[in-house]
Amino acid sequence: MGNNTQDIVFIQNTLSILKQYDSFKKELEQSYARSLFINSCVGLLVVPRSNDKVFDELSKENISNGKWCIREENITLNIEGDFSVGAIARHLRNSVMHNRLTYDCDLCSSTVIKEITFCDKKEKDVDYNFQATLKFEIFREFVLTLAQYALDVLEGKVK
Repeated sequence: MGNNTQDIVFIQNTLSILKQYDSFKKELEQSYARSLFINSCVGLLVVPRSNDKVFDELSKENISNGKWCIREENITLNIEGDFSVGAIARHLRNSVMHNRLTYDCDLCSSTVIKEITFCDKKEKDVDYNFQATLKFEIFREFVLTLAQYALDVLEGKVK
């Protein structure tokens, strides 16, 4: 179980970094906001999964309730058939952590990432048990909603 205070500070700092970057990226020759966000997702997806208090709440809620941005139609393969927020967050986290994601552009060196395909599989399986292709903005909103939800749980705003 994660340390609540450390988790809160980590999530708050990561969200601050993303906001700060958005404020000065106009000065840069090229924006790396989406790459920075993907890198930040490692932490923003890991903390809610590693903290039992947050994960217990997430595992009860289905993504189809509307506030999580991702719909079941976004998921092309989910052999487990679990559409809880906790399960989807776990699959996305595994995909990012194990570099099982592809973008709609080669290397994305000067092209904006518009869509990401996430794949997950059990450690020894050959085939994927989860695949979702998400518009970048849908993925971004899901992760930000997840991070805010984790903060609310950790700060005692959700019971």
